[in-house]
Amino acid sequence: MEIREYENIYKLGNTYWWYKILDSLIIDTVKKYSQDKKMNILDAGCGTGRIMEKLNPFGEIEGIDSSPEAIKYCSLRGQKNVVLTNINQWIPQNKKYNLIICLDVLYHETVINVDKVISTFHEALNQNGILIVNLPAFNILKRHHDSVVGGARRFKKSTFSKILINSGFKINTITYRLPILFLVILLTKYIFNKDEQPVTSDLQTINSNLNKFLYKFHLLENKLIELGLNIPFGSSLFAVALKPSK
Repeated sequence: MEIREYENIYKLGNTYWWYKILDSLIIDTVKKYSQDKKMNILDAGCGTGRIMEKLNPFGEIEGIDSSPEAIKYCSLRGQKNVVLTNINQWIPQNKKYNLIICLDVLYHETVINVDKVISTFHEALNQNGILIVNLPAFNILKRHHDSVVGGARRFKKSTFSKILINSGFKINTITYRLPILFLVILLTKYIFNKDEQPVTSDLQTINSNLNKFLYKFHLLENKLIELGLNIPFGSSLFAVALKPSK
């Protein structure tokens, strides 16, 4: 990821609708599975520490990231339990986790083998531990934004489901998210400004009223996902997987 993007994410992560709606879905999902018990949590690829900050009330949370710039912004948020680690080489030590979060990390060009990383997550979880993953979906949506943030691959539900199952996980939820954004990106890419190559990512300040509307509108989508709706397409893929008891 280009270094300037870390500052961009740090500044906008708590107010931009896309992050707020994802964080709301994550928090509601964690509440469902925590059952009011304190958890050992790992944020794998923690970035600027946004979700670590929000999950602090649920237990003891650790973060790993391969970028010194990310670690710097985690410190600015007061998140000290963060280790500079390459996710490809990370090996769980004696500690096991109740929950592992991995948000928009596995599509990065720095991730060498997605299957291996998922298997390592499985090893690091307690029995009945939960893995929550969010990923960019559909290679047809690849654009200059992906290059700026270091994205190398996007995922289909069928492909990622096989990776989870082959690693020993039981899938509780797997669905696409943000179908309207999928259409907007597709139209923008193939119809409008097709040849323009912006030098920044899609994460930019937008009108505050539009930002509020998009947030409130997509809260309904979150509720439908939580009720079990399987959305057939979208710009993101969301999965919750369980490590079953033996």
